[in-house]
Amino acid sequence: MSVLESFAGRSLLITGCTGFIGKVLLEKLFRCVPKINSMYLLIRPIKGCSAEQRVRNEIISSPVFNRLRHEIGDAQFENLAKTKIVVLSGDLGQQKLGLSESWIKIISEKINIIIHCAASVDFNLRLDLAVEQNVYGTMRVLDIAESCKNLEIFVHISTAYTNCTQTDHIIEEKLYPCTFDINEMLATISRLSSRELQKVTVDALIGDWPNTYTFTKFITEHLIAERCKQSKFAVSIVRPTIVGAAWVEPIPGWIDVISAAGALYVAVGLGVVRVLPGNPDHIGDIVPVDFVVNAILRSVPIALSQPNRFFICQAAASVIRPWRWRHAINTLPTFFDTHPSKHAISPTVSFTMIPNKTMYEVHFLARYAVPSAILNAVSFIGTKTQKRTAEQFQRLIVKLHTLVDAFRYFTEHEWRFDCQKLFSIGNEVYEAEAEHFWLDLSPIDYTQYHRAFAYGLLRFVLKEDLIEIDDPRSSRQICLTTQNGEQVAGNGMISRVFPDLFWAVSQMKQQPSIGGPNLTDMKAAVLSSPRVQAVLTKLTEDQPDVSPAQAAAHAASILDLMVGDIKPSVMTGMAAGLKKLFRRLYSNVFINHDGVESVRRASTDGVPIIYVPTHRSYMDFLLLSYTCFVNCLPVPYIAAGDDFLEVAVVRYLFRHSGAFFIRRSFKDDFVYKAIFEEYVRQILCLGKSLEFFIEGSRSRSGKMVHPKLGLLQVICKTLIEGDIKDAIIVPIAINYERTLEGGIYSQELHGSSKIQETLRNLISASKSVLSSSFGRISIRIGTPISVLNAVNLQSNLHDITRPLAYRISYELQSLGEVMPTHILSTLLLMYRRGISHSQLVTKFCWLRREILNRNGRVILFEAEKLEWVVDNAILLLKNVIEERHHKVFEPKISHRSDYPNMLLLGHYRNKIVNIFFRESIWACAFHSIGLDSCEGVDRGVLFESAAFLFSLLKREIVCSPDPDAVEDFDASFDVMVQRSVFRLLPNNRVEIDSEATFSFLCALCWPFIDSYFAAGLFLHTLQGSVEEKQVIIQTQWLATTLYHESMICFYESCSSDTLQNALTTFQEEFGITCKTRRLVVKNTGIKGNQNSDLARQPTYVTDISVRPNYQDGVELQQLIHRIDLLRKRPPVVRTSLRRAMIAEIPLLAKL
Repeated sequence: MSVLESFAGRSLLITGCTGFIGKVLLEKLFRCVPKINSMYLLIRPIKGCSAEQRVRNEIISSPVFNRLRHEIGDAQFENLAKTKIVVLSGDLGQQKLGLSESWIKIISEKINIIIHCAASVDFNLRLDLAVEQNVYGTMRVLDIAESCKNLEIFVHISTAYTNCTQTDHIIEEKLYPCTFDINEMLATISRLSSRELQKVTVDALIGDWPNTYTFTKFITEHLIAERCKQSKFAVSIVRPTIVGAAWVEPIPGWIDVISAAGALYVAVGLGVVRVLPGNPDHIGDIVPVDFVVNAILRSVPIALSQPNRFFICQAAASVIRPWRWRHAINTLPTFFDTHPSKHAISPTVSFTMIPNKTMYEVHFLARYAVPSAILNAVSFIGTKTQKRTAEQFQRLIVKLHTLVDAFRYFTEHEWRFDCQKLFSIGNEVYEAEAEHFWLDLSPIDYTQYHRAFAYGLLRFVLKEDLIEIDDPRSSRQICLTTQNGEQVAGNGMISRVFPDLFWAVSQMKQQPSIGGPNLTDMKAAVLSSPRVQAVLTKLTEDQPDVSPAQAAAHAASILDLMVGDIKPSVMTGMAAGLKKLFRRLYSNVFINHDGVESVRRASTDGVPIIYVPTHRSYMDFLLLSYTCFVNCLPVPYIAAGDDFLEVAVVRYLFRHSGAFFIRRSFKDDFVYKAIFEEYVRQILCLGKSLEFFIEGSRSRSGKMVHPKLGLLQVICKTLIEGDIKDAIIVPIAINYERTLEGGIYSQELHGSSKIQETLRNLISASKSVLSSSFGRISIRIGTPISVLNAVNLQSNLHDITRPLAYRISYELQSLGEVMPTHILSTLLLMYRRGISHSQLVTKFCWLRREILNRNGRVILFEAEKLEWVVDNAILLLKNVIEERHHKVFEPKISHRSDYPNMLLLGHYRNKIVNIFFRESIWACAFHSIGLDSCEGVDRGVLFESAAFLFSLLKREIVCSPDPDAVEDFDASFDVMVQRSVFRLLPNNRVEIDSEATFSFLCALCWPFIDSYFAAGLFLHTLQGSVEEKQVIIQTQWLATTLYHESMICFYESCSSDTLQNALTTFQEEFGITCKTRRLVVKNTGIKGNQNSDLARQPTYVTDISVRPNYQDGVELQQLIHRIDLLRKRPPVVRTSLRRAMIAEIPLLAKL
């Protein structure tokens, strides 16, 4: 029987639903067990509040149900609660639970399952009161259970520490013998007066048990076992250890009580507790509450299937996934220091444990007792304020003593609790249920969990205004430091002096396969292959003066420059060096754990893994190799450009870490092309991993560049020809909060020449780079793609490769994540004349919500206050932002030399363009035809305008995984209506519904339209053929001039990247221009090639000219005018655009 089957059609009686476990249990039943008939909740009324009111105030209105409300809607949730919940006003302290006879009768007829969660968890509760609530209260619930005619199971929530007095190495899931007479003990307790129930007397009664809670729970278990020996219903006793905040469900970090570990962690966060007696290397068995709830639910079907129908299980982590107190010591202070509470009594947080009891007492005396005595002495002769301070400090000491006394038993001792039965439950549950009722703690990252725990205490208990956190299973930090619980094994000199190197050596031993084939054998295999030999034969035939030996030497020289040769020793040193480098540059590097696991599952023998990351920085391939090394994934050979060939040190390190160097372009060099393809083929055939950038070069603009097919064609060709059985493509998006080369990109987009990669330039740049902070990085691994399953091998190579390339590019674009700097840049470009800090915070919240509503992924906000997020983003972009007035920020453009700052802000803003692209098309289309209309615009006219604008700008993003897909304008228009940007009127006209969103969408698209406007104007003046490079330079000059003359509004429109896209669109989409190639140099040597006579290849340049049918300017002028209507500026009617432009800008004639 499964969990769902055991609860389907049943009615439940649940106690303790106002408590921590009870609320999470109730939420889980609502969300995951829909076929429950009804749930009777026993609620104790309190003064001034009935049971029904408590259910409304403490349960139904609790944030614990936020997830369910979001998933099904508030109205449906309220209806569900009304339908399922039956409130019983009762009290465990009264006979028959204080229920009327009519309710007793209803319960006896209808209840099938009882789950008893109610208990007092106060460790210091007076013994007689603890007995009353935990022992007699449970017995009264059992009385009700025995009266139920259709009861199937009674579930009791106990604690694993009922048996903490046992000396067994592992505490088993069984009922340990009781060494005293329980009835006599209860009678003794009932005879004692409250005065007699002092600590000395209680300690004598409870013996080795640390508190009255564990003692009374031990008694209760034995009484249940005794009473239920002959019962007609099954019994399940679930023993959790220390129950902590939720890990995943219903909300990561959910907790709403201050008890047990929660009380300790709050005290640490507020600066109350800094030292605790205990051993930091002891196991601290805190388990997430969602794990405990799953254990409770899973215990039901297994208990029902037991022969004796009596079942005990423990929900513990100490055996299956232990963690130690050191995790908390290393994690909590860091989190609370960066997330200070307004209730904190100290500006800094620290936490440690002292194993030696004497040393702890000395520490307590020095930190608390002596200062308290001094304050008290001063208060006798001091002011009222000093007396009040002394009293407050004394109260603090009392609270601290109480907390330490309650918890020190659990930090000074450790236990290992068996949970074999619990996992036997998991094996018997249908696989489909394992996702909903998980028990596997192996994926849990305890550093992440403790951060979530601390976050939950701040947000839900202390009511701090923090942003929600994501599922902690979705990402984890990459190893950059030996802190936060990561231990470097070894006590030798090397491990202490060079911890990073020692870590790298240890990590290398865990790698699945490092190192490639013998370099000599690899070269021989490439050069002797029939394909390369055929090309060399053709070379000697085409050039009779070239001998076969010269041709072979030429091929060998090409290969010598190209090949990579992985050496484990170099890779080990690189890993240690990169760890130091990344730690210096970045505050954190995150990776999605599920992506790592998907690559691990896809890594099968003989099938090469092809990593395809986005390309925004030279750091990309270093990060990816490091990520593979840290996570023990196959470390790839890397297809790298020849930029660093001239830097000997870098070339050596890169080559022996897996990089092989290729020229940017070699389509006219058939020998080079053949050797390159054969080398890649050999890597694939050996089953080695490969990494290449499908965008070709780094994206300076921040947008996804349309794919280049070259290397992907080689992979597909190798598969088609049967040399490999499959290849697994792994798309990976690498997202930077601040791009390392951002300043260089803005200059290059501004028109400056690319800075050459030389040793001098690298050294000169290193000082400023190493002294800067570049924030955080997120690496997001997508779903692996089997090339064999993704393509039709019967098609021709181009038809196979092109759709696959666009599918990969679209996936990479979808994997992109929006970071705070991206949102900040977007808002600053919207409010160029300045925006106040308070407005920034408000707009941050609004834009983040808009992105999330469109299924975009926004990161690095988790567990933060929005003000902190904004301040950190401003700090990272301080070089391009200035504070004009108090807390009023704007782009830094005081001088013309600062204008590239706008391009850098555009680089970050472009990270979100694809999310809003279609909507911004519609908004600008509407703006161009209907902004002044009081009656809206015609739907058909709007569609026509949107279709034109889409065809104009579709190169700015990867619009679809299918490059030949037809755009569905009806669907995207419906989205505009659904999101309340447009309102469709009954007369088939359209009007604006949300002015704020509409304005934002227009502002996002207008800079691109201005770029295309400037490119069109340049083509309108183009005479004859002009070299393509000069076309870009002159078009950019024109755009810049238009901006300075206030004829276009956005300096980002001068970006060379967007202007290049515009010129390509005018050629490919509208057929305005054509390209021709002409030979300019017949013989030119190839860089680094020693056989220059054979390396000489013809060099061509590309010219651009306007096609004859556009040279009269009429059609082109109409097109430019149509683009002009879509711009931000009001359209200006001109008889001749050419004449008007020359009149306004005389220098234009020089073009």
